[in-house]
Amino acid sequence: MKNNGIGISTFTWIITEDCNCRCKYCFVDKNPKKSNIKVGKAMIDWMFDPEISKDDKDLQLTFFGGEPLTEFDLLKEIAIYGREKSKKTGKNISYSITTNGTLLSGERLDWILNNDIGILFSIDGKKEFHDKYRVFADGKGSYDRAVEDLDKLLQAKPQVVARMTYAPDTIPYLFENYKFLLEDLHFQSCAPTFATDPYTELNEDEIKELDKQFKLIGDYEINRAKQGKKIAFNYIYKGIRQILVNKKLPSPCGAGKKYLAIGTEGGIFPCHRFTSWPEWELGNIYSGYINQELRDKCGKFNCEINEDCKKCQVLFCGGQCLASNYVNYKDITKHSQSNCAVASLQFQVAKRVYEEMKNDEQFMGQFRKFQKKDFKKSEITLGEIKKMLEEQNIILKNIAKVILDLAEDK
Repeated sequence: MKNNGIGISTFTWIITEDCNCRCKYCFVDKNPKKSNIKVGKAMIDWMFDPEISKDDKDLQLTFFGGEPLTEFDLLKEIAIYGREKSKKTGKNISYSITTNGTLLSGERLDWILNNDIGILFSIDGKKEFHDKYRVFADGKGSYDRAVEDLDKLLQAKPQVVARMTYAPDTIPYLFENYKFLLEDLHFQSCAPTFATDPYTELNEDEIKELDKQFKLIGDYEINRAKQGKKIAFNYIYKGIRQILVNKKLPSPCGAGKKYLAIGTEGGIFPCHRFTSWPEWELGNIYSGYINQELRDKCGKFNCEINEDCKKCQVLFCGGQCLASNYVNYKDITKHSQSNCAVASLQFQVAKRVYEEMKNDEQFMGQFRKFQKKDFKKSEITLGEIKKMLEEQNIILKNIAKVILDLAEDK
């Protein structure tokens, strides 16, 4: 085993590249390539090795595909093996899946709920829009199957995130679908994401429409916030977080840092998106060796190598998804102007929501951990002042008592 970089604590396993759906904007090649029990167990052993995770005590593994629930028995066996490894090593392990929801029912749903598996649920909004892109292999829409047991899921796990994808032709319905996911399907958190890879740059009219839709979402989130509800739109949350820490993200994610992905055959990659490209294989779980120089291309990426990123005021972007950059330009440092426009509009909405709600103590409570240093410092200072005044009051009372006692003696 050899890991010359920082410890790795977050992992994604491509358990299969196959899927029961054929979503039109999906970046994963659909083929029968699947992983197996040998790779799964070797991966768990590798994750728990002190050379790999080092001093990290909390490990997190996401089962990804394709559709991971097509390999449910293998998923279960590896999850159980990981929990056994956790007991032996003293390191914790948690699990999550990214799923299209169509197989999340019956025994599979019960097991997921009983074993506290986190869920990112792919759903695009109303049936007509979801079924336009998220179709089964036979071309039929997948909406009805996806929502079949959704009520049961969300009642048991209200923190499930809706992973909503929108394309240029569904931009005019973005707010409508976002609102539907929250009010009709009862998701509490949603991550609307533009399908960047298969499309050309957005034109001026599409960007104007997107601006309109984000403003509607911003108004909606402000109204929700005034009713005491938390932010549901993940990019607004991320934007406010970065405003509070007052720091620009140097990169878009943890790829190559504390996060790596494992392919179906045990190859190691900077993230799940890079498993499609052999040139990005950092090593494999059997030798344990990690090509640190290649890892650092993502892990030490800093968006400010680009002049336009240096000038950019968007604090949460980090130079855009490195894999999307690579898809479009074969270069992780080059990015799409459409993606820049999307990020800029999202950040403008985040700033507007923040300015409107920054003096609302209940609203700001959800961001307290990002204010921790200042909040704690202020709290300690007030506490110290209060304690000092109380002590001084006790001293003054004691002095007064002594003076009264002396006066009575006289």
